[in-house]
Order: sequence, then structure tokens, then C-alpha cells
Amino acid sequence: MREREERFLVAGFKAFESKILKRGYVARRLKSAVTDEYYSPAGEFWNPKKKSLRLRVYGKNAKIIFCERARGTADKTVLFEGKPGEARRLLKVLGLVKRFTVAKLETVVFTKGKTSFAVERVKGLGWTGEAELHGRGAGALKDLHALGVKTSREPLASLWLKRAAFTRRTGTEKSCRPRRP
Repeated sequence: MREREERFLVAGFKAFESKILKRGYVARRLKSAVTDEYYSPAGEFWNPKKKSLRLRVYGKNAKIIFCERARGTADKTVLFEGKPGEARRLLKVLGLVKRFTVAKLETVVFTKGKTSFAVERVKGLGWTGEAELHGRGAGALKDLHALGVKTSREPLASLWLKRAAFTRRTGTEKSCRPRRP
């Protein structure tokens, strides 16, 4: 699956939600939390701006997703679908090591007609949003830019790692430390 998406940070969610609802969007809160565990081979630490292997856990289900990025495009391949325990055993057998975890605690999907985008509350990072550059997200980007929202093609894992490095330097949120080889 090939994706082009842009991400953005949301400083004050309530104010952001109020502004976007005034533009005709409807908010739908999703109940399930999602956790992405990032892995790489022992002795290597992959830059998530270039490639990543993650175990996405949602409820009692899991997917192993490999992603390569180039020129703003992400090529994603689902390598496994099943139970989280089975996926973790497979990753261990393959010699892959968990480096860090990104926990998405809440998700709100905003929709207006055929346009939509998602905003997620991420542990250790705060509220972040994502809109696809094609399909349902293209119109949303125009609305977001009209509100002065600055977007980036940087992946969520990369944003999270930057925040973790900052919090380590400042001595706050010590639980955000990624594990390096």
C-alpha cells in the first residue's frame, strides 16, 4: 500500500476542535487505543524517516507492518496479521529487537462530506493529526492550512523520537526513552 500523508501537532485540542467544527466537520471519537511497537535488527537502529517495522496492537489483534519511505511517499506492507503474542514471538525468532513504543490513547476522526482526517492523543507527545495527500484527506489539508495549521511529511515515530530526546535532555517524561543497541 502506498501512502502520502502529512502530520501536524495540535497545541490546544479543545480550541482546535471548536475551529474545525465551525468549518462544517463532524467529530467521531474512536474507543479503541492503538499501540505501535517499533522493531529493528539487533545492532541496528532504523531511522523511521526512511524505514520502520512496527507491531500495531489494537485490542486482541495485531499487524506487523514494514514501511519504506522515499520522496514523501510511504510504501507499507502488512507482513502478518494475528494475535499480539504470536506476532511478538515471530519478531523475536527473526532476531528483531523492540526499540520504542508509541501509544495512541485516543483518536478523533473529523469528517465533512467525502473529506476526513484523524487527530490522535499520543502518550509523551500530545495531540497530533494526520491527513492523506490524496483521497479523503486532500480537501482536509486545504481546510487545515486555511486555519494556519503547519503540516509536515515527517512520520509520527520520528516526531515521537524527537520529543523523547527533548524530554531526556530536560529531565521530564523519562518514560519516553527509546532503547538503542
